Amino acid sequence: MARFLLTVLMGFVTSRQVWAQADCDEDPELDLCEDNTDKPMPMPMPMPMPMPKSDCDADEVDLCDDDEMSTPMPAPMPMPLPAPMPMPEPMPMPTPMASPTPTTPAPVQADTTTPTPAQVTSFDTEMELDDVTKFDTDKFKEAMAAASSVSADKIKIGKVEYKTKVQYSMPTSVDRVAAQKAIAKACNVSESQVEVAIESRRLSEFRRLATTIAATITAQAASTVSSIATKAADAAGLKQAFQEGGLTVELTVAKQPKNAVVVSTMLTGEAGAPAPEVPPASTIQSQVSAKVGIEVVATTSNVSTGPQNTTAAPTTTKLSEKSVDDAKGQTPSTLLACAMATLVALFLDAA
Repeated sequence: MARFLLTVLMGFVTSRQVWAQADCDEDPELDLCEDNTDKPMPMPMPMPMPMPKSDCDADEVDLCDDDEMSTPMPAPMPMPLPAPMPMPEPMPMPTPMASPTPTTPAPVQADTTTPTPAQVTSFDTEMELDDVTKFDTDKFKEAMAAASSVSADKIKIGKVEYKTKVQYSMPTSVDRVAAQKAIAKACNVSESQVEVAIESRRLSEFRRLATTIAATITAQAASTVSSIATKAADAAGLKQAFQEGGLTVELTVAKQPKNAVVVSTMLTGEAGAPAPEVPPASTIQSQVSAKVGIEVVATTSNVSTGPQNTTAAPTTTKLSEKSVDDAKGQTPSTLLACAMATLVALFLDAA
């Protein structure tokens, strides 16, 4: 550093002399140029550059005196070591919960007791009366309840038909089919509505043939019975019907037509009790005459008894009291765990 400063100083002095000489050349009257006009200005001798002292040659430096420090440096304070962090205690592993065992509800004991069905008595009641349009099924039901030991709510009225019965006689024989066709044509009904029973016998005293035709004509409407009875009583009309069928006969009406109502009735008894009995015809006749208000002649037929034909009701499953109590004691979490365990078991079985 000292060498650098010395070089700069020498450069400055030289530059100042050059500038002064230049001024003297321009203005010789300057005092600065007296006695120096003819004399050349000597060049300054370069000064020797002193060698820089080492750091230890300087007196000011205390570091080099006896290689010891005048003032002892304080010993560095030891850095305190950080306290060791305590290791965290391991968390205890949670004890796995045991899967709850699904509670299987107790099996429901089905009621295998078969109730004894009620016994039913079915029969037909035929009642002869002049005007069948006066017959009333509701009043007949009341009359039947009064005639029997069965209440009206256990009496069922089935099919109701109207019949016209007539009988013919002729001296010649005729087959059943020909007689059925002729009677159906004469009464303006279908052949299926006509039932014919033919009886032929010979009269012993004259050895003559006598044929009897018993015909029953069935109608579904009471309003048609009167017209059928009128046509069935016309012997000429029936003879004409036979002739159109290719038969010539001489016939007479042996018994005039009579109208009747045939009612199918069912009496239902109590469960476990015997089947109700059919009321006597005379009792039915008197009760119907009193309830309906007309005179009738009653007969019964086609009697049958048997158990009531009931349709099985839908079976309702009823849990036992124990199963209901078990279900009530389960919490939602327990029920959920049971459901999850069941799903896992199903998944493992499927895998």
